[in-house]
Amino acid sequence: MTAARPVAQAPKPGTSHVAAFDLLRVTAILFIVLFWHVRGYHDDALPLFLYPGRILVNGMLAVLVFISGVLLSRYQFPGDSPWQFYRNRMLRIYPLFALALLLMWGCGLVKDEALLPSLLLSNMINGEPLLTLWFVTLIMLFYLVTPLLLWRYQRSRFAVIALLLTVAVFTAHLQLGWFDKRLAIYLPCYLLGLACGREAALHQLWRSWPLALAGALFAVLALVRSGPQPVTSLFGGDASQNLWASVIGGLLLIASYYWAAERLTPLVAGPVLAWLSYTSFALYLFHRPVFVLIDSWIDPQTVITTWLWLAGVGGPIALLTSWLLQRASDRLFARR
Repeated sequence: MTAARPVAQAPKPGTSHVAAFDLLRVTAILFIVLFWHVRGYHDDALPLFLYPGRILVNGMLAVLVFISGVLLSRYQFPGDSPWQFYRNRMLRIYPLFALALLLMWGCGLVKDEALLPSLLLSNMINGEPLLTLWFVTLIMLFYLVTPLLLWRYQRSRFAVIALLLTVAVFTAHLQLGWFDKRLAIYLPCYLLGLACGREAALHQLWRSWPLALAGALFAVLALVRSGPQPVTSLFGGDASQNLWASVIGGLLLIASYYWAAERLTPLVAGPVLAWLSYTSFALYLFHRPVFVLIDSWIDPQTVITTWLWLAGVGGPIALLTSWLLQRASDRLFARR
């Protein structure tokens, strides 16, 4: 009889670490950094082989938001102090974020008018564009409402607050033009993560093959319909339909990636994966300045040679730099 393929164990409610999440986190960050973010350093049009990235990256970011929600669902408020929660999150994220922001500003990647709102973590609210680091300010806003969502957790209470938050953000964006649209796209993914961290049945559903298959089918549909266009335009020009398409697609792609990761994790788990997972956050923050430096040294003739230089040379340099900065940050702030 053929042995069954190993599958990672389901995380228990309140868990602080899930092995499959290491693989998801590393895959998402490496895909974004070494594949998706090498765009824009060459004048040629986006090559055809990158078109699927427009669909897949939406799911990658949704996965990162979902993971954050699951892992933070372990907090028990008011037993855990909300102020201690905010302090821990700020010390873990903000010093590295602020350093990366200032470096990107020095490289000309952040506009002067966007610097202060970004340092104040308000750029997702006031609409000031921020390259790459917008994702960190997005997550920090989600952290702000986490104690409210988990306070004396009850399923019905959580559902009501989550629904009200979602409706408020969607309405403010669509009707009033407030907030960056990505806040509306990824808020449901964070709420799903919090809920899955507390509700075992829901978590099991999002690990199931039917939802994984639905996510794969969505990716194919989105690619066929949008082609070189962003996934947010896959249902035409209506802003509401496009927003819902992105939300639904992100939620379904979470299931697809999660299902695949649980089956692959036992095959690749080890110290290398753990090291990459540890370094991944800083890599996301600091790869842009490294790429700008590498790009200033080279004069590639094609998009492909640009990618080979940035990913093959800039990638390892960014990895080592990010690991050193993450270790320094942990020593300075993590134990305070």
